[in-house]
Amino acid sequence: MTLLSIAFFFLLLGLVVAVHEGGHLLACVALRIRLLEVGIGLPPRLLRLGRRGETEFTVNALPLGAFIRPAGDFDPRVPNGLASRPAAQRLLVYVSGAAANVLLALALLTFGFHGGWPDEVRIVGTSPGSPAEIAGLRAGDVILASDGEPVHDTAALRTRIEAARGGEMALRIRRGDQVLDVAVEVRAAPPEGEGPVGFTSQGVLVSHAWGRAAGRAAETTWDLLRSTVTALGALVGLDGDGTAEVRLVGPLGMKQISDQTLANAVEWGQGFPLLYLGAWLSASLGFFNLVPFPALDGGRAALLLVEVVRRKRLPARTEARVHAAGMVVLLTAMLALVALDLLRPVF
Repeated sequence: MTLLSIAFFFLLLGLVVAVHEGGHLLACVALRIRLLEVGIGLPPRLLRLGRRGETEFTVNALPLGAFIRPAGDFDPRVPNGLASRPAAQRLLVYVSGAAANVLLALALLTFGFHGGWPDEVRIVGTSPGSPAEIAGLRAGDVILASDGEPVHDTAALRTRIEAARGGEMALRIRRGDQVLDVAVEVRAAPPEGEGPVGFTSQGVLVSHAWGRAAGRAAETTWDLLRSTVTALGALVGLDGDGTAEVRLVGPLGMKQISDQTLANAVEWGQGFPLLYLGAWLSASLGFFNLVPFPALDGGRAALLLVEVVRRKRLPARTEARVHAAGMVVLLTAMLALVALDLLRPVF
């Protein structure tokens, strides 16, 4: 499992980074921006595969995706370089990597929802005398919605039930070919060993047709992006009460998450945990690259906005120095996250 988990982690991370850089590559090719290098892996360089025109194709030592090196990255005097292009074209190049990551997340999730995904919640049993039994719920009922909100997993349903303690909840269920609406009491203080409603449930694997799979993939990708924004807000103290336990993870933390996900997939004999992890990682990478911080795509876009507002370009040397300083900060933060992963393992 150790060699398998290492190989899976590098393949997954490599795929996500390669797709990100592939988005930048396609944008540059479409806009006819000169490319000096297209590299597999990250430097230092191991070997040169060849050259087409002025573009070198290389293999590099770190097996973490790929990269491109456009001509005139910061210098607008370089003909057909990136910096020489109008603001709209440069913005397209900057955001194309994140867009490619979102498309990858959509693709992975679409295959997952088509192949088999725990997308329904089925009642396994009810406790005697519980609100669930009194309301007429039975084993085998599939919960479609609670209080008008679709139900797709047991964790979300449990959260909603906890929030409704002491009140009533409207459940829409499917029983065979029938769809029924049921009102059920949510006890504030249930008996020991029972939940507020008094039923047990489990997730059920569902294989959707391609159209429905794509729709559920879009909904899930949106949820992933929204949860990433929420987590970032909690991290910087914008979550309202500051009580959320949120932390960033570095490479070691990501490896720990990857190992646990792979172990779950092998134990369950299912591929959806791996697809979900890939989608989460891809969507998260795309989002964080758009954060307006120097050295990130979002930082490049932010300086571009400053340029548009000022109607004057920053000196090439100044822009390069800003992003170089940002890269130093990011690398320092990465080392700090590695230390945190060692001191506080995710699992």
